[in-house]
Amino acid sequence: NPPDDANTHSRTLTIHTRTTPDQPWTAHATGTLTQHQHTPDTLQTTWPPTDAEPIDLTGAYERLATTGLEYGPTFQGLHALWRRDSRLFADVRLPDTIDNTDHTDGYGIHPALLDAALHALVAVSDGDEIRLPFAWTGVTLHATGATKLRVELEWDASGSASLRAFDPSGQPVVTVESLASRVISPEQLRSASARSGPLYRPEWIAWSGAGRSGGAVEFERY
Repeated sequence: NPPDDANTHSRTLTIHTRTTPDQPWTAHATGTLTQHQHTPDTLQTTWPPTDAEPIDLTGAYERLATTGLEYGPTFQGLHALWRRDSRLFADVRLPDTIDNTDHTDGYGIHPALLDAALHALVAVSDGDEIRLPFAWTGVTLHATGATKLRVELEWDASGSASLRAFDPSGQPVVTVESLASRVISPEQLRSASARSGPLYRPEWIAWSGAGRSGGAVEFERY
């Protein structure tokens, strides 16, 4: 959408879908994008974390696949995981096939890397329910071009999580003040997977007129 009148560095974002051109649009997500100066988080100095218990990830992605969360090779980026009280620490990285500048250019943070940063949450989920991301608040990107992350996740009393991710040198890459999740059962996931159709391809459609400009990304099946 066009810039907010009260703040030219703020734009609203909405995501809608429909199954066919003659069907009404269904709203799935809303958000606000801003550009502002932000003081980077403190450096990460100790890794692996002190006094944290390692979690065995052997067969983790195979177990997740049985719940309906089937991650392909590109998205299997969780390599090590530790836990200390309500905090999780994860070592995530892009696969060697895309771990280079050519494949990370154009992204603030590569989607497979950001997704892998959240796999710790589902890797420790109870087998009867899985928590999936629902609402993001206070997301700040500090640096671009990362191919490896050291991730810290911490639960609060409300059940939301905060996230801090650093590169191997300890420099901050991305922080999330609060990430609310919603519980979904393996049966719901498997049912959704069974109904899914072909993949989508994005197409940017721009518009302008009457002093307003903006655009939309439309996804079509192929």
